[in-house]
Amino acid sequence: MNILIRCDSSKDIGSGHLMRCLSLGEKLKKNSHTVNFVCRKLPGSMVGLIESQGYNFAEIEYSDFNQLEDANKTIDKIKEIYSEKLDWIIVDHYDLDIKWESLVSKFSKKIMVIDDLANRNHVCNLLLDQNFYINLTERYKNLVPKSCITLLGPSHVLLRDEFHNLAKLNKIRDGHITNILIFFGAGDPLNLTSTVLKALKTIPIAKININVVLGEINPYIDEVKKLCNEFKNINFYGQVKNMAQLIYEADLCIGAGGSSMWERCYLGLPTITVIFAENQKQTSLDTATKGAIHCLGLSSDLEGIDYIKAINFMLSNPLIVKRISENARKIYTPPSVSILDLLELTAK
Repeated sequence: MNILIRCDSSKDIGSGHLMRCLSLGEKLKKNSHTVNFVCRKLPGSMVGLIESQGYNFAEIEYSDFNQLEDANKTIDKIKEIYSEKLDWIIVDHYDLDIKWESLVSKFSKKIMVIDDLANRNHVCNLLLDQNFYINLTERYKNLVPKSCITLLGPSHVLLRDEFHNLAKLNKIRDGHITNILIFFGAGDPLNLTSTVLKALKTIPIAKININVVLGEINPYIDEVKKLCNEFKNINFYGQVKNMAQLIYEADLCIGAGGSSMWERCYLGLPTITVIFAENQKQTSLDTATKGAIHCLGLSSDLEGIDYIKAINFMLSNPLIVKRISENARKIYTPPSVSILDLLELTAK
């Protein structure tokens, strides 16, 4: 199949959309399908990741965003890249909806939408929302055509092969913490990483190994590096390629409620979860009701002392930590049919 993926990344948007599209692209490429990306040229864009993984990509340039212009520029790129009609266009973008999809659909047999907001109409053949919500089966009613196949919930989470390979090892966590991972996304626009590092100065953590991960686009990277250097037991990593391994080795994570939350749940990593974006709010709160994360709430409501209390609580309660790990793994159940199979079958 010939497939085009439309997604963006930047210092403000972060890397979540891109990373889950790369995970899907990995599966498609392994099945000998041709995958190309179209991305908007934005400050802090991580298109280098696309190129490093062997995909072709095209960038579209303009200053003021609007759907009509985006659709037309995407269509221009489709015409440049492909000589025949596409099999699939896959779009993962909060600012694109039925208006954009109606225009580009003329150049593709099928359209797949990746979303987690459920706040706008789509015209698509397949919709994926990999987040957990208490009312997940109701969220897209009247927002997609009746013929649209909906894949809802973490059972359909887009993960790279290294996550699946590590999950097969079936690591059982006993709740004792000797390794902590700190990751608030590649961008971490609120610099929560620094807030946590400053809080750690007041906690006896000398015997705990701590790994801090940031993306190269992070505007606070120098400050974070400096703070890490004040500890003998803290390792700093930028734009890692082994995130699955770091999650697997950790006993506790302190991180955001974005798409990386499902990577952690899949490998059973207990997490102190902080909400710093509106699209993270409801899914984080709903996941917390299942006991699969320890949710601190909105970052705007938190101070250093809140992180200190949460970390001390987890260090002192291994049985609770163990239970969170077990509940996190239960969030995922194997799907009856894979996304790859659906893309291949419904394209025929």
